[in-house]
Formats: sequence, C-alpha cells, structure tokens
Amino acid sequence: MSVFPPHLEPLEDIGPASWVEEALANWPAQRFRVRDLVPPVFEAYARILHGACRVEHNVPTSTWAELADSGGVQVGPETSWEEVVGVPRDTPEWDGSVPEEGLNEPELVRLVPLLERHARTPERCWFLLWSGYGFLRETGSWQLTRAETDRRAEMRERRGARAAARRDARFFERFARVELLGRRRTYFLLSGAVGDAARFRFLRHLFGSFQSPNLWWPDDRAWFIHTEIDGYSTYLGGSQALVDELVGSQALESLEVEADMLAAG
Repeated sequence: MSVFPPHLEPLEDIGPASWVEEALANWPAQRFRVRDLVPPVFEAYARILHGACRVEHNVPTSTWAELADSGGVQVGPETSWEEVVGVPRDTPEWDGSVPEEGLNEPELVRLVPLLERHARTPERCWFLLWSGYGFLRETGSWQLTRAETDRRAEMRERRGARAAARRDARFFERFARVELLGRRRTYFLLSGAVGDAARFRFLRHLFGSFQSPNLWWPDDRAWFIHTEIDGYSTYLGGSQALVDELVGSQALESLEVEADMLAAG
C-alpha cells in the first residue's frame, strides 16, 4: 500500500518541474525574498498568513490581524509572527499560539475554487512535496505509539526500525527528486487536479497526517504557490486579477506583496 494519497504517487519523470529548478536554483545569500520562493515572472504577488492554533491542543485562535491589533501592531507585507505576538516563542509570556506550517484543509478548500477560476488547465496541476517529512517514513513512528521499555522490546524496536528503513529506501529509490535552492531542498513531483491540493492526507501512521504541497502550479503556469518548510506564510504569484480577488475576498488572511520584499515567517 502506498504512503501517498490515492492517485498522487510521485512521478519518475520530473521534466515538468525543470523550469522551477532553473528559476529557484539559488539559495539566497541572506534572508529569503519573495522572488527566491516564487519565480519572478508574475504580474502580482500575495502572502497568505497561515491560521494560528494552540500547540498543545491544535485549537484555532485569533487571526494575525486580531492579535496584532490587541498589541497595537499593524500587520504589513513583511511583518513576522514574533512581531505580531510581541514576544519570542517559548518564553514565559508566550501564550502557546503558533501558525500552522502549511495551509490546512479548510484553508485549501476555500482557496481552490479561486485558483481554478484563474487557470485554463485546472484539471492538470503539478505539486512538489518535500522529501524530508517524517510522516513519509515508517522509521521512528513506533516509539510514539508504544510504551514497552524492557530490553527485549527495545531490541525488537530497533530491528523493526531497521527493517522499516530498508523498506522505505526500496520504496522511495525509484522516484526522482526535484532539487531546488542550491540543492538544499529535494522534492517529489506529483500530478493531479488543482482540487487535489486539499487531499494531501497521508495515512501510514495511526492518526494520519495532512500536509499541504510545498510548491504547486497549473499546467498553464497561470499562478504559482510556495510554502517553505517550517514557514508560517504561503506566497503566491499570478495575475493582478487573481491577487486582487484573493486579498479582497477575505476567504484567507492575505496581503499583496512585491517580489523584492522579504519573505517573513
């Protein structure tokens, strides 16, 4: 059984992503700018702010704008999460809220219809998924779900982990990787419809994992979306009409940005 969602197994031919490899080939000398994450070929750009939640219970909390307003801060194109909450993460003053590291399913469900309207090929879309996500591997998952502590159990655990690692290696070795950002990021290439972006649920482990694709674009390249790993924001490039509709719709908390602006966390 594949670890990937139905009909979304990685492709062996990564040719459709060659233009992305060329456009995003360099790791920035300093901080990321929008143009480092989204090819600088679009008419307009937007930043989508990921919804925040309580870490310990995954309970949604206020929007970035609501939290910023309570602290007398105005959210701008380059405002970071730390600036919004006013205190560094993991300090005593921090209330435990943190944005998700990717768009969640409800956010993608709201975003997909807009993207479909602004693509001539909504039935054909390309997705890049970072190859380093832990939920793609069996190795290490058992320690999260089993409480055995005796010596024999520990030995069985290690043998099982080694066997799982070998199975993973055999499973993944047949898939080519797309290399971006100075080859510091490698991704699997998948193909589907635009709406499949909301179906990236991986069911190998007990509770399953949802992870939005990291980079995706329709076959006609009408727009392009990038969520850097561990990022609290997603960046989009497309037509001015698309950006205007996204920012004005309030379906997602978003702002218009410029290609040369800093990509904020």
